[in-house]
Amino acid sequence: MGNLGLMYHQLEESERATEFHEASLNVQREIGDRRGECDSLGNLGLVHKDNGEIEQAMVLYGQQLVLAREINHRRGEATALCNLGVASMRIDDFQKALESYGGALSIAREIHDVRGEGIVLINLAQLLAITNDIAGAVVHAEAALKIFEHLGDPNAAQVRAALTVWQEQCSS
Repeated sequence: MGNLGLMYHQLEESERATEFHEASLNVQREIGDRRGECDSLGNLGLVHKDNGEIEQAMVLYGQQLVLAREINHRRGEATALCNLGVASMRIDDFQKALESYGGALSIAREIHDVRGEGIVLINLAQLLAITNDIAGAVVHAEAALKIFEHLGDPNAAQVRAALTVWQEQCSS
């Protein structure tokens, strides 16, 4: 059900995505799959975030974070922290975003989640750019680009484009 929720989310059919993610969450809870519950909370949070329901998304990410810590699901913890960072940026709580990204980056490095590290680095770069630390944004975007290029990740093209803009801003 979670995969169907993700599919509907990609198709921008948020109502159907929400239905499937809620159903998945209920099943995970019924069968006692705490890791699945953790992932479902995060997926449901993504739908709410993308619908502009930031407070509800943050509640779900907070629940995901608590559960991930309870079951020592480090990747889930990093994901929840990164998602909290994104949501915090949406409401201009840049300090909370920075703290969330810092925690996510530490965990990604600790568990050797290279792609996750790249995602956090580009999110940090965007945060730094928004807060007018363009030089810092360039440093973090360069690190993310190196990771994504090494992995052959399609995110490399978007990172390269953002990096070019920030580099131009630094040189003008």
